Amino acid sequence: MTVGFAVRVLFRRGRRYDDLVLYQSDAQIWEGVEAPSGGELRVLSNEPISAPEWGPTLVVDRTVSTNLDDPSAWIDAATSGLIPDFRTTDFRREEMSDSQFWGIVSELGGVIDDEGVERITNALSDLRHPEVVAFRDALWVKLHNLDHPMNTVRTEGAEGGIINADDSLYYRCEIIARGEKSYCSALETPRLASDSDGARGEELLWVADNASLYELPPTDIEIETGRNREFWPEAEPADRPWEHLPSISAFSSRVLASQEERGADLILRRLHFTSFVAYAIDGEGRVRELMGCLMTASFDLARNEVTSFLESRLHEGEVLDKRIRIWQSGAARPMTGVAMTGSSRRSSLQIDEFIDLYYDGHRR
Repeated sequence: MTVGFAVRVLFRRGRRYDDLVLYQSDAQIWEGVEAPSGGELRVLSNEPISAPEWGPTLVVDRTVSTNLDDPSAWIDAATSGLIPDFRTTDFRREEMSDSQFWGIVSELGGVIDDEGVERITNALSDLRHPEVVAFRDALWVKLHNLDHPMNTVRTEGAEGGIINADDSLYYRCEIIARGEKSYCSALETPRLASDSDGARGEELLWVADNASLYELPPTDIEIETGRNREFWPEAEPADRPWEHLPSISAFSSRVLASQEERGADLILRRLHFTSFVAYAIDGEGRVRELMGCLMTASFDLARNEVTSFLESRLHEGEVLDKRIRIWQSGAARPMTGVAMTGSSRRSSLQIDEFIDLYYDGHRR
């Protein structure tokens, strides 16, 4: 089933190169294929796509044309210099020590007000991006730990009153803002909020996002009120049916429609438009480049399925290189002009030299 065209385009902006494969529904009418301001582009290929209804779709399958003395070294050069991004499996989370976390929180001065929020935002802005992510993750863990029926905001302040879930989350933020002693006390002896609690806590949730130059990666840590099953026995385990289903093809409108008809819109919203770039080497040292996409729920599921998919398509004598790059664009489903696969790197090479090295496979 031919559903469109895979257009491989190389964009250069200063020293940044974006090597992308774009989905285009028309062979001649392209969207997003134009030179960036002050930069240049080169269209490297334009091929039709044939997609199944289920599983990964292979959109690029080519042999790097040049004879290579060391194909593994070329793959290493082609993958090691890529710019890391939380949307790829290259992104590695860091952990923040308690001493560093509470040192940053101390910038608030014990309260959440405009001056304190500005100070903590500035402190976070001085950190590396992985450290900002680590602060956000540490904050989320502590908010989850404080999620206790007594650490809540209730109507009339009574223990039997109705819980305000949002204000209770903001109240927990205020507990953390007061410092480590306040946090430890609320863990050991939870108490109901007073009338003034929960009014400004929400601002703490956004300081990491506001301080970061880049979008923060999502996290599975639950901070909503009533989700810590250690203290809320009635809280049901999060059901994640999308993590147990095989992937669907990124281009099968028939499958998407049938899933929606079955009331599975929640599952569809949990599936990510996921791309992969992989390499195989044969006994004569040739490199085969394999790119494609699918709709799946997580990096781990994508890696397992993509690895099996690629291994079943190896030619005789080929070995799949373990350095498979997986990228989740954030798109809910493919649209005209969406990037299906790709990589970004910084390089001082001219565009012809870049193509010669990374696309044609020459090594200088």
